[in-house]
Amino acid sequence: TCIFAVQDNGRGICPEDLRRLVQELSAVDDAARDGIGLFNVHQRVVLERGPGCGITTLQSVEGEYTRIVLRV
Repeated sequence: TCIFAVQDNGRGICPEDLRRLVQELSAVDDAARDGIGLFNVHQRVVLERGPGCGITTLQSVEGEYTRIVLRV
């Protein structure tokens, strides 16, 4: 197992959008998602490496940072 943590110091994600993104990562229904980027990465890792892998953490503070943890 390898864990990657990527963090930036950009504008962050507003709380409402962050909640939506977290929900979309666990959604089974394609219609429940607005975008494909994060979900695409998450699903590819899960399919290749199995359950328990993929994006495990998505944190953000608007105006400060965004942090994503990916387990492969």
